[in-house]
Amino acid sequence: MASTYILIDTTLIGYPKDKPWTRKPRKLSWLAALYEREAIVVSPILIDIARANVCNRLDTVMSLVNAMRPQLGISFIETELTLTELKEHLRQFIYVKTEDNMELTLRFADCAVLAALSVSLAAEQWSSIVAPLECWKIHGRDGKLKSLPILKTDTSLPAPLLLNDGQVTSLKSAMRVDQLLANLSKMRQGRSYDYSTLKSYEYAEQTLQMWLSAGHKEDTDLLLFARDVFDSHGKLLRQPSLKLVLAQPDPILRRQDLRRMAGLHLSGG
Repeated sequence: MASTYILIDTTLIGYPKDKPWTRKPRKLSWLAALYEREAIVVSPILIDIARANVCNRLDTVMSLVNAMRPQLGISFIETELTLTELKEHLRQFIYVKTEDNMELTLRFADCAVLAALSVSLAAEQWSSIVAPLECWKIHGRDGKLKSLPILKTDTSLPAPLLLNDGQVTSLKSAMRVDQLLANLSKMRQGRSYDYSTLKSYEYAEQTLQMWLSAGHKEDTDLLLFARDVFDSHGKLLRQPSLKLVLAQPDPILRRQDLRRMAGLHLSGG
């Protein structure tokens, strides 16, 4: 009989006061951390819903699940594996290797990453991750749940998975907008703006598309442009002259014009 588990990316649920996975002793029958002690604070965690109910910890579980919206760090797994077996299975995929033997951390508890992985990985690679599962549902940016494809192949690949250059490029491309939002959030620590919303993603996606279409690279100037877009609450993106401004080859003049245009909206113009 299948059990239901919650997989949580703890870096995507804010900063909850109660972090039961970090306490000593940490051996809980209803919760398991995937990383070792040295990285326990940022470790993805698995929660056995049935055991949490028996242990009277559903209030704690719901507090973690509902800590942030959209719930991009929350997914639901159904499998006949036990909590320990599921933990050991997923731990095989904490990192992957590239063709030049580099190790990359695989954030498989992040719903945005999972959506990209299901498309970018080869059938045998994806099957290696999901074959023991009956169902895996992730949250989209719109807050709705969707099911990942569960693929079972005859070939079982050893861990860590080896990604070719094309797959690495595909994953990086799929996560470009998320990376821009993450960099913007780091640059603007202390600001109350929520960069995890669907509207924020749409702003960042349009910003990136316009920037790249103008022939520019993903650099600090892109980050400053994104800051201007968010300061104007997206109004800068609707300016008829924006394409001409972005096309300017002189980065100093381009930056001055973008800042001026964003400033018009800040002053109510």
